[in-house]
Amino acid sequence: MKNKKTKKNNLYYLKLILLIVFLIILTYLSFKIFRPSDITSTKSKRVVSSNNSKQYSSTSNSNNQTQSINSQSPPIQPPSGQLLNIQVVSLTSGPSLESICQTITNATCNIRMTQASVIKNLIAQNTGNSGIVIFEWNAASIGLTPGQWTIEAVVTQNSKSAVSHKEFLEVTK
Repeated sequence: MKNKKTKKNNLYYLKLILLIVFLIILTYLSFKIFRPSDITSTKSKRVVSSNNSKQYSSTSNSNNQTQSINSQSPPIQPPSGQLLNIQVVSLTSGPSLESICQTITNATCNIRMTQASVIKNLIAQNTGNSGIVIFEWNAASIGLTPGQWTIEAVVTQNSKSAVSHKEFLEVTK
């Protein structure tokens, strides 16, 4: 009698374990097919910026990150990546610089350098399927002059643009 009861308990636990494994696999597959990053939140609130232009702030359910968008269309996330591999370069003996633009796939990315009212741009490149472009460039060959330059990455897709964080390059003679 006790042996029968033990077998019944073991069968119950085996069924319970199989059910748990099945639910775990089902949950994994449903998240693989319907990623939380593909689901957008319907929550939004109106924000008025300091220049009185209308913007909206939207919070995603999947990771609670806030992004700024205009009222006409969905946003492009600002590009990321290391914009400068060095912060000081000499025009006469300076090494090549490397800038990484990491953004959305199949967009155009360029590196913009500004000093006061002077703006220089590297030739824009397509990010392709990887969403990454690596620019190799030389400060002298693009016409930078001594002083501090602000470096930014600019991504464009379907007439929408976004600008990265700023990094600073000190150019010496």
